[in-house]
Amino acid sequence: MKLSHISFIATAMLGLATTATAAELKVASVDVQDLFRSYYKTHAAQKKINEQRIKIENETKERQDKLKALGEELQKIRQQYNDPTLNDARRQAISKEFQLKQNDAMSAENEYKNFMQRKQIAFQEMVKRDMSSIITEIEKAVQDKASAENFDIVFDSSAVTPSGTHTFVFAKKSLDITPAMKSELNKNAPAGFDPNAPLDQPAAPAAN
Repeated sequence: MKLSHISFIATAMLGLATTATAAELKVASVDVQDLFRSYYKTHAAQKKINEQRIKIENETKERQDKLKALGEELQKIRQQYNDPTLNDARRQAISKEFQLKQNDAMSAENEYKNFMQRKQIAFQEMVKRDMSSIITEIEKAVQDKASAENFDIVFDSSAVTPSGTHTFVFAKKSLDITPAMKSELNKNAPAGFDPNAPLDQPAAPAAN
């Protein structure tokens, strides 16, 4: 997840620097994006998202198969109707059957569209809710760390401006508390969890 931060943070820091000497400020940096990727709750949330995505794909395929079957039935009925050997009574019966089947197909198509719209909205809201909750937890953990160690400022070294450039182009490695925060955030992780494992992020299902 790309985290955008407004560049006024840097401006505020410069303002502080003009009113206090470096010795009076205790500063640290942290890579929030790295913490997000390596947090065990992020991996758990991504697993849930993947499972939900697969469920939606399966439910979508069921409806697509139903629409395909109805289309094939309509084609067969149409072929029967075009049979030149049919008498009027049989042709009328087939015409009525075609109309009923066509109504079924239209209802199924409307249900499919409504289903996709509902699922897409619910899926996006779930992703936003879960990921926002994780970011809030990470920020709270960093704030607690800053309070406990009496930091005046902790800046996000992964922050970017709206134009996509880095907000902070340089920070001493000694200021980085990311490793310590990784350990803190993952202290209750399940046994065997690897914070360096890649975070699988498949594309969300697209609405048709």
